[in-house]
Formats: sequence, C-alpha cells, structure tokens
Amino acid sequence: MTKPIFFYRGVQFPICARCTGICIGYVIGMILALFIVLPFLCSYFNNSFDHRRNGTII
Repeated sequence: MTKPIFFYRGVQFPICARCTGICIGYVIGMILALFIVLPFLCSYFNNSFDHRRNGTII
C-alpha cells in the first residue's frame, strides 16, 4: 500500500497529503483564533486595570 505523497510545484512534502491539510488547518485556525481572541483580551485587561472607570481595585 502506498502513502498519499503530496507534491507542490514539483517538491515532495515530507508528510502525506492528509497530514499536510491537518497541519495547514491547524496553523490557519490558530491565526484566526488569535485575531478573534486578542481584541477581547485587550478590552478585558484595559477595563480591569482602569480604576477610574469602574471604581474597583483588583
């Protein structure tokens, strides 16, 4: 049984096509998660440490 070898522009990838797709999907997912979660974290920390606005001390 042969492995599903993946070639891109004539260069052979060291992992199979399925694993390549999983790795690319993971990287894209992490980048999207960063852009989605980062604004919420910035807003949270900005509001948490701004004592003048909410009047509480953490």
